[in-house]
Amino acid sequence: MLAESNNSLGLETSMNTPDESVSSSQLGAWPSGNVDKDFQPILMIDKALDVPKLVEVDATSVCVQWSSVPVTVHSTDVYVLEYLMSFLLEMQQIKSNNEDSEQGISEERWCTQYSGPATHVQVKGLHPGRKYALRVKCHPMTTDKNVQIKLAPPSDILIFQTKSTCPSAMLPPVLIARGDDFLNLKWSEPEENGGREISEYVLEGTLPLNLQDNAILPINAQGMYEVYRGSERTFVWRNLSAGVRYNVRVKAVNCLGEGAFSSIASFLTQASVPDAPSQIFCTSLASDSLTFEWLKPSGNGAEVTGYRIEMDNGRGSFDFVAKVQDCMLVLAKLQPDSEYTIRVCAENAKGLSPWSPPLAVRTLVSKPEAPVNLSYVSSEGVLIFSWQSAGGKVDETYTLEVRESEAALGKEWKILYQGSDTMCETVEILPDLEHIVRVKSVNPGGESYSEHINVTIKSHAVPSSVHYYENESGNYLSWVLKKSKGDSGANIMFEAQVSETSHNTDEHTHFRTVYQGGEPNCLLEGLSPGTKYKARVRMKSDQGISKWSNHVCFKPSKPLCTIDDIQVRDLKASSCLISWDISDSAHQPKSFTVGISPLDENLPGDFKIVYSGQETSCTVVDLLPETAYGCKVRGEDNRRLGPWSKTINFITTSTLPNAPKNFKIITKSKNEVHVDWTRETCSEVVKYIQIEANRVGQASPRSHPLVCQVAPDESGIVKNLLSGCQYSFRIRSGSSTAWGPWSDPLLTTTEADAPARPRAPRAIPAGAGNAFKLSWEHPEDNGSTISDFEIATSLHRNFDDYDVVYRGPDVSYRVTNLDFGSKYFVRVRAYNSVGKSDWSDNTEIQTSLSPPAPPRVTKSIVQEGVVRISWQEQQASVHHAKCIGYEVEMNKAYTKSKTEGYESKHRLDKKASAIMRKSYKRTEDSCSIPLPEYYGDLSIRIRSIGEHGLGHGSWSEPYVLHIDRLDKLHKVASDVQVHKTVEPGNGMKSSMKQSETTVHPHRKQRNINQLEMKVAKKPKQKDEMMQFNISLLILGLLLSVLLYLMLGTVLSKPRLAKPSYYRISSDNKWSLSLRSVGRSSLHVAASKEALSVEKFSSEYEAVIGIECHVQLNTATKAFCSCQNEYGADPNTHICPICLGHPGTLPMLGQEVVRKSILAGLALNCNINKDSKFDRKQYFYADLPKGYQISQYDIPLCYEGYIDVVIPDEGSKRVGITRAHMEEDAGKIVYTGADSLSGSQSSQVDYNRGGVPLLEIVSEPDMRTGKEAAMYAAELRRIMLCIGASNGNMAEGSMRCDVNVSVRRKGATEFGTKVEIKNMNSFNAMQRAIDYEYIRQCQLIEDNNESEIVQETRLWDENTQSTASMRRKEGLADYRYFPEPDIPDLHISEEFIQSLKESLPELPSEKRKRYMSLGLSEYDALVLSDDEDIAAYFDRVLNSGASVKQAANWVMGDVNAVVKSEGIKFSNLKMTPETLGDMIKLIEESVISGKIGKEILPRLVNGEAEGKSVREFVDANGLIQISDEATLREIVQKVFDANPSQLEGYRNGKTKLKGYFVGQVMKESEDYSL
Repeated sequence: MLAESNNSLGLETSMNTPDESVSSSQLGAWPSGNVDKDFQPILMIDKALDVPKLVEVDATSVCVQWSSVPVTVHSTDVYVLEYLMSFLLEMQQIKSNNEDSEQGISEERWCTQYSGPATHVQVKGLHPGRKYALRVKCHPMTTDKNVQIKLAPPSDILIFQTKSTCPSAMLPPVLIARGDDFLNLKWSEPEENGGREISEYVLEGTLPLNLQDNAILPINAQGMYEVYRGSERTFVWRNLSAGVRYNVRVKAVNCLGEGAFSSIASFLTQASVPDAPSQIFCTSLASDSLTFEWLKPSGNGAEVTGYRIEMDNGRGSFDFVAKVQDCMLVLAKLQPDSEYTIRVCAENAKGLSPWSPPLAVRTLVSKPEAPVNLSYVSSEGVLIFSWQSAGGKVDETYTLEVRESEAALGKEWKILYQGSDTMCETVEILPDLEHIVRVKSVNPGGESYSEHINVTIKSHAVPSSVHYYENESGNYLSWVLKKSKGDSGANIMFEAQVSETSHNTDEHTHFRTVYQGGEPNCLLEGLSPGTKYKARVRMKSDQGISKWSNHVCFKPSKPLCTIDDIQVRDLKASSCLISWDISDSAHQPKSFTVGISPLDENLPGDFKIVYSGQETSCTVVDLLPETAYGCKVRGEDNRRLGPWSKTINFITTSTLPNAPKNFKIITKSKNEVHVDWTRETCSEVVKYIQIEANRVGQASPRSHPLVCQVAPDESGIVKNLLSGCQYSFRIRSGSSTAWGPWSDPLLTTTEADAPARPRAPRAIPAGAGNAFKLSWEHPEDNGSTISDFEIATSLHRNFDDYDVVYRGPDVSYRVTNLDFGSKYFVRVRAYNSVGKSDWSDNTEIQTSLSPPAPPRVTKSIVQEGVVRISWQEQQASVHHAKCIGYEVEMNKAYTKSKTEGYESKHRLDKKASAIMRKSYKRTEDSCSIPLPEYYGDLSIRIRSIGEHGLGHGSWSEPYVLHIDRLDKLHKVASDVQVHKTVEPGNGMKSSMKQSETTVHPHRKQRNINQLEMKVAKKPKQKDEMMQFNISLLILGLLLSVLLYLMLGTVLSKPRLAKPSYYRISSDNKWSLSLRSVGRSSLHVAASKEALSVEKFSSEYEAVIGIECHVQLNTATKAFCSCQNEYGADPNTHICPICLGHPGTLPMLGQEVVRKSILAGLALNCNINKDSKFDRKQYFYADLPKGYQISQYDIPLCYEGYIDVVIPDEGSKRVGITRAHMEEDAGKIVYTGADSLSGSQSSQVDYNRGGVPLLEIVSEPDMRTGKEAAMYAAELRRIMLCIGASNGNMAEGSMRCDVNVSVRRKGATEFGTKVEIKNMNSFNAMQRAIDYEYIRQCQLIEDNNESEIVQETRLWDENTQSTASMRRKEGLADYRYFPEPDIPDLHISEEFIQSLKESLPELPSEKRKRYMSLGLSEYDALVLSDDEDIAAYFDRVLNSGASVKQAANWVMGDVNAVVKSEGIKFSNLKMTPETLGDMIKLIEESVISGKIGKEILPRLVNGEAEGKSVREFVDANGLIQISDEATLREIVQKVFDANPSQLEGYRNGKTKLKGYFVGQVMKESEDYSL
């Protein structure tokens, strides 16, 4: 029987094993008969088990077997003992690397792998290639409680090793850096090396675009090829294409084989400028215009946005012509018969591409004039036509056309002649029919027709009895001519024509002439076997041409052989191999004939027969090098020669020089190799010698050979080689036109050198402020393995005095015990067997200041339940941080010797949590601590707090107090203390305040009820008894209030209450005020110090991301025609589609897509041209379908950003992860309450269901609530600017969900994320984030970080706090799948470009424009906040007003009027031009600013309608006097009219100044300009 034990070994986990002696109390007993109570049976194992035997061992399991041992039982006949033999199999992994494996065995690491009766066990789950120790124990089992079991020791240890295997699969590579042509990749070691050392790693990647045509590279089934093979775990993949995504995977290799590949990782190279446009075509030619088109080039990761075109100006340079977005350009208004040269370059976001090769095109000449004087004569049966050219243009050709008369409808024009002559002969006109003839003049600029003439020819005798026959000589046609009386002319000729009938059967069949002569028969050549033909014959004589004879149809029965597919191969300078194939035919040819003819004008062009034979290939020799030839082949059967094939042209190659002989290596060094060869072997044709060096083992597409080119009489020295590397050298000769073959390669290895200079080490703080972890990259070893690295540190940059802190083989080292507050310089160098490298560049590290020294406790006083501690700050050195405060902690303590009393040395109880811990300012040197609910020894210790977040110093020596019951009574009596103060006139006041009760930090009571009590009484009695009675009365009243609050808390539901005051007063004798904040269990405490963001900002930072849902203001819903309107009666804008009734199909609205793309472009997002919709499955009352139509993996917009202006902090760029379309859900309305809690019922309004939403998800780039609020405000401005939404947060048109987590500054991992909802303003968003930041920071400070859970919290405006709504145990499984009822969305580039061009000026662009005009950042932000006010302001500027004055008036007085009237700027009766005219009058001093403020309300009400502002102020006498002489006259007149007041002013009555000002203003009303 084989028992299995499966442990994932897992040997690190221990299991409970039975003791060597098992007590009887652990087992049951079954006594038999009467047993003596004092008798105890014994079950004893006499000897240990033998060493187990190995049955089978593989990589992950072992099978062992052992023999059982006898068991001795000491019992009686009456006592029957029952037991079961059981065994324990124990194993442990041996971790020692020594040859003596038993030294690595530890008694504490044995773990049980099997327990049971079997003696043949298989253990699984072992690691490959590891050593294990195994032993077996015998352990009988019995249920008798009285039995004593004595066990023998375990068996001897069996040591074995599992088999080694290939490595396990690795994690995918990660990206370190990237560029437009490279990816820097890195990967980790495999989790399991299979028991053997990893020898190398294999990296595979997809093929770069520039190597996809390389047929040499081995491509696997996954479309990947081997990129790298070596022992390094980093690799820079170069020569890649820009903006292309590449897939990579990696696997490990050991001596046993290759492991499995990792999963595929995908990385994108950076974008670059586009490629140059290629293949420019001129698609349309005219005399005055040219049309050019070209292929769209690759954008290299960025979309091509346009093209620039330049034209050659004839002066050796190019001028700019146009910029277009499409791959087409039309040049108009050009000169005829002129040459134009253009070139094109592409443009994207990265810049301009290189220029394309220039293309020169000539325009056509102008259209010719029509020919004139068309006429004809008949001579010997031939018609001779002639005409004259009207314009005499060059390059004109003529076409003579004929057709039957116009009475014969449907006839087409037939071409009789084409050429440049003005005369032609023809016999194509049929007799006895009236024909129309015309001539056409054609040149590149067009064509023109002459006037037509009528032609009629008399008929003659027609050949008859046309007959087709075949014989051994070939195929023949014969006929008979019967002459009529009129056919007495001489020179009778016949014309025979043949046409195929298999393809053309109508009367317009195209005939070809096969015979012209005087014989009544002809040989037909070139007919295809098995093809149907028809033939006709006519007669020609001096008298004219006869009609065609009747057609005769025939099909050649004996085919002629033809030759197809001639190929010229093995082309050399003087020979070539010609081969051909035979077409399907009835008779195979018996032999073949090959003809060759040179195509050079200087050589004879007749075909020369170079081969006759039966083979289908031949070798042609004695050819001339670098010469063009034509070749044709024909076959021959028993009957006749076949037709010649088509002529194939080819060019022989040039004469190649032979490779140099006796190629050898003379000398070599670290970086150079000197090679030589026999120069006598080089012929005169050799002009160059080329030497190539390839590094052996680096034959990947990224490596490039070193090439050295010298003259034939020079020696070859190949330089710039790597030290200690093996190279393959080869050589070849080159003529002036071509290179010869390579020689056989020679292998050699360059001499080794010292290692290359390492890069500067990287330094990362390692915990303490005076420790750093240094790491560096492995440099090139230059042919000798690097043995050691050396690290040196110095306090000086020039390393005049340095210390070597490390030397060893590792590439990282932790430097410790550096001086605090010091600057160090670190460098590294490498060693190998040749020598040492140069020092690397210095890395500068700065240690932080050490935490401040602990203070010293100087005095303690215990009095009335309070202990007062005093301390003294110790002197700090320059390396210590400045102390900014102290932290005092009270804890339980115990003594080492109880007999020494409480003054003996104590130490902290580390298992106990602190009873109290509180911080104090540096200016304080003492504190008072209330005694806790504890009797015994208390330990108090103090530590300093360092500035700049340098942490806390070490604790001082604990100061120990002994608390007995007497001190406890003092504390109870001192809970209410009376402090007397005497104020003049008010008598004595007695104030009483509840003492502070410290809360244990592990009681998790975050909300604390604070109770403040003020007692005032008139000082009538001063005796202590009266004061004691008052204290008792107040104490009783307090206890009553506490009991009432406690009962209310227990009996009522938890609720969020706004902090309020409840007062109970009786005259002015007693006054009590209670303030309750919180809802959990009661604790009476003094008001805590207010927490603020600044308290934690030096140590913690928030990580904030926002999901914003924007309702698109389309006329209808997203997928149906229901109206999209807010505020309508419930459930009035619904239909079966948006309610999800069965059988309905949604239909996407075009306006939804348009506004979504417009929003994505405004957010600088990329647009997916191919997108789709998905179903998001979840169930809630406001979702009638049971799913939401959304977008999952292919959003419409992705990877964008917006620049947010943070007041007083500058600008911050916030990334946009994605923006996708979806539909909104319905709205749940609670009756009887604003929320679910306390409501009577829930009702659903489906009007909002199906309204189009655009969900915009930001990157977690924000760090404060202020940044988040500014981001959301900027998002709203953009949506309003482009008209995509009204952005009304109160109506829910824009809803923001904020995700907040907290982490320590400098950390890279995110904390636990908390989602906040229910924020209806940007101000509320900022306050909610700040509150949540403080809450999480305080929990971390109180060591309650576990209370920060992933949850959704609601913001409560009444309590100004967040409250938990629901917890999120993990990511929701929405079970996305593609929406089957909506087809995929395909968007054209033209549509996207049209939307991009229609974008208005965005708010960020407005701010930049306003600031460029001289406005401040604040003014620009206010003016660009609303499109209405921005449009009004721009019109004011356009009217001529100054920028600053216009901004002040629009933002100030005009904005105040708009807000008070509750209207918009666009609805003002005062036009922007009116305001601009008023501002100009103020600037010209026509009116004052005060008058402007006075007339502004009248202008707003439209009183100046129909008038200019100048006319309005003139009519109302508001123009101010600016003439100094006039003003002096008015002032003097006032002085003369008031002499007494003037005398009083001169005597010091300065208040009369206002009187004079008023009199001057009154007097000035009678003056006018």
